[in-house]
Amino acid sequence: MSFLTSFVSTKARDAHDGAIKLMARWDPETVAETQIAEWDSQAREMAATAAHAATEAKTATDAVAKIRSEIARYTAAAEKLAATNEDAANKAADAALEWQGKLESAEAEAADAVAWANETRTAAENAEKLVLEGRNKVEQAKRDQARAMQEAKVAEQRRADRERMAGITKGLSGADAAIDALSANARAAREHAAADRMRADVLGKTTDADAAIAAALAEVDGTAKPQSLADKLAALKH
Repeated sequence: MSFLTSFVSTKARDAHDGAIKLMARWDPETVAETQIAEWDSQAREMAATAAHAATEAKTATDAVAKIRSEIARYTAAAEKLAATNEDAANKAADAALEWQGKLESAEAEAADAVAWANETRTAAENAEKLVLEGRNKVEQAKRDQARAMQEAKVAEQRRADRERMAGITKGLSGADAAIDALSANARAAREHAAADRMRADVLGKTTDADAAIAAALAEVDGTAKPQSLADKLAALKH
């Protein structure tokens, strides 16, 4: 890969990642679900690749087993014919050698197929784990977001409730002042009424001493009113 091709590829990948991050800010849930779906699709493809590789590995190992079996068969036949039929024994030995010549390349192909099958199986398993972890993280993030939104809603409601309670408390403080003033007015009115009643009682009560003093003063002043008929007639003669 040339420098220019590598540079363009890197810039394109950076632009793609930047676009995903930008979209994630606007609609994180959709972006997360889309990425998970993409990873899941890739994981499925890897699983299919691993399955195909496993089939090829089995075919290759079966081929090696077949070659070894044929080598063993022809070798046993050659050994058995060696004492009785040299020509047939030679042919069997040649066949065993022919199969032997195929064994090395078959074993190499089988080893490569098995290694590839193991690699793809591991990759597919890891991809499946990553997809599962990704889904779990998305679900956890959704739960965290829902919980945070609920906590924010509760906090906002409590703030509003506190403001209302503060307003009520402040209003009650003003009402207390008015109530205190009304109570003070009531006490003053009761005290004034009590004082008036006391004065009225004092003025309304006359003792014998008070009456005697009043009569004496009237006689001194000459303003006493006649009490008996004789006094009244005497007063009329004056």
